[in-house]
Amino acid sequence: MLNLLLSLAFLALISIYPNAVLAHCDSLVGPKDEKIIIDAFQRTLEVRIQSKINQELADQYFFETIVRIHRASEGEIFSGIKPSGEVEPSISAADKTLN
Repeated sequence: MLNLLLSLAFLALISIYPNAVLAHCDSLVGPKDEKIIIDAFQRTLEVRIQSKINQELADQYFFETIVRIHRASEGEIFSGIKPSGEVEPSISAADKTLN
């Protein structure tokens, strides 16, 4: 179930931010966070069908939840999802070396 949720989140992210999703990390979210992710996914599904604005807000909530949990797993702070093109220079350099 968690793999399905993460796959759906990844597909949604690359469809919305195709140039911003680069492989600067490859660690998975730990099992202890599975309940939080599943709850966020269920809430997103319930709310996003109500209207276009709810869909946008619910998707943003889900993406932020996934990124926040992932950043915490790396020992990093979460300061929100950055707009496309706002990648830290060190991460951009790392991405270039991976490609």
